[in-house]
Formats: sequence, C-alpha cells, structure tokens
Amino acid sequence: MSAEIDLEFDVDELSMVFGEPTAASDVDRQYFWFTYEGHPGRSVTLVVSKYQRRVGVVVRDGTSALSAGLEMADFVRVLEVDRRTLEVVSEEFKTRFFMSLDGESVLDVSVGETAS
Repeated sequence: MSAEIDLEFDVDELSMVFGEPTAASDVDRQYFWFTYEGHPGRSVTLVVSKYQRRVGVVVRDGTSALSAGLEMADFVRVLEVDRRTLEVVSEEFKTRFFMSLDGESVLDVSVGETAS
C-alpha cells in the first residue's frame, strides 16, 4: 500500500485566478470554494479538498450548467494567472482537467493521459 498523500495546490495562486475563497471554505479542514464570474452570465466554481484529494468544477452559463469531479487528484496547478488557466491532474486515473476561465472552452477533460 502506498503512502497517503494530500492534494497539492496553492491557495494564494488560486486566489489570483478566481478571487478570494468563498465563505463556504473551511481553512482548518483545507476545503476551499472559489467562484469566478467572467463572461456575462457565466460563472465557474472550483472546490478543492486537500485531505480528501477531491476536486469539483461547476460551470454555469445562462440556464445551462455542467459539473465535473475528480477523486484521487494529485495537484491543481495555475498555469498562467493573466490568462486564467489551470490544470487538475490525477495520475492514478490518468485524467487531466484543463481550465481556461475566460476561454471559449472553459473545461477540457483528457482521460488516458496526464501532464508531467
């Protein structure tokens, strides 16, 4: 059995992309909610749980909504603050979420490959 590891992320970097964590966050439990409202009518919510290694994403655009979740995530990494891009990776499930908060495609999911 492998050693227990936590989800890696930097709250300060995520705050530069999303803004400050919302009131639903629990710093003691390392459970953070972030919401970003960019394009009119669009909001993106990111939920990260350090100890549970879970990440959730909800994209709302007008009356439509999409949600995606990833368990056993290894890291959430901000790629470019100015372009509001980040990635979420699970090596175990060979899954990568690429997010571009101001892009035409907000969330792209790749399964069967991961970033290094």
